[in-house]
Amino acid sequence: APENCLIDATVGSVLPSPLVPESPLFSDLEVASDRLREALVRAGANSHLREVPSKVIYASLRRLQAIDRSGDLAKEFYRQLLANYDVNQIRATDPNRLEFISSGSLWGSFDGSSSYRPVRQLRYGSVEAMGQLLSRLIPLVDLPGRRDTGRIERIFGVRQLKDTELQRTITAELPSPFAEELKREFSAVRPFVRLLRRSQSEEQSDFRKLESLEIRLCQSVEMDVKFAGKKTLIQLAPYQWTYDPHSGIGRVVESTDRPGRLTEDPVLANAIASVLGSVFNIQDTGIYGQVMH
Repeated sequence: APENCLIDATVGSVLPSPLVPESPLFSDLEVASDRLREALVRAGANSHLREVPSKVIYASLRRLQAIDRSGDLAKEFYRQLLANYDVNQIRATDPNRLEFISSGSLWGSFDGSSSYRPVRQLRYGSVEAMGQLLSRLIPLVDLPGRRDTGRIERIFGVRQLKDTELQRTITAELPSPFAEELKREFSAVRPFVRLLRRSQSEEQSDFRKLESLEIRLCQSVEMDVKFAGKKTLIQLAPYQWTYDPHSGIGRVVESTDRPGRLTEDPVLANAIASVLGSVFNIQDTGIYGQVMH
């Protein structure tokens, strides 16, 4: 059906492009490409992903399990939807959405394996750079980190995994030789972070959390993470981080290839910016990384 087609198809066989036969008549009659495009739109094809009806979107999500056993196409389609789809086309009570949440599947990870799993079992793990390590405990949908959780829940019906749902117990922590220097560097940039946050929000709790925030640079961090009665031991890799909202401590593991200094390591600056993202509950932390670097 034309409504299943996407003229500017970028998502492969999920939403195919309309087949336009090549004919010398088009050249002879001087039919321009924009006229062909207009004709396809009039026939019912979609010119852009944002315009595709929700019924087609959810039918396509369902079809993925049959046509994409590796999950590669699914993950690309999810990214395209997050980046380009108009969520205003999907009401929370949309019957297509509700049916997909009830009986559909998405590509996700759990306990060391990746596969399609029921939507109702999955969560979106945006809270930490531990990322898929948390999938030892919780089935996580395979979506890019630090995305708008409202968009994710509206499109996919997957709820965010919140910081407060995780219990962390640090079992081993080796401070970096640069830990004290980093504390001084962060203290120096804290006023600029405060000004930046004030330009975005007047939420007083954000400023209280910022003032009490302690950043610890570590050579290594091991911790027990508990969720819904289950527990696993996690060892953070370089540039991974964890933030405990109860203690107000953010821990970041340094790289063995670079000194632990904000001014010399933009990846470290971005990792600490991600800690701030968890503190402020925001997704886009790029500008905070720039401020610190």
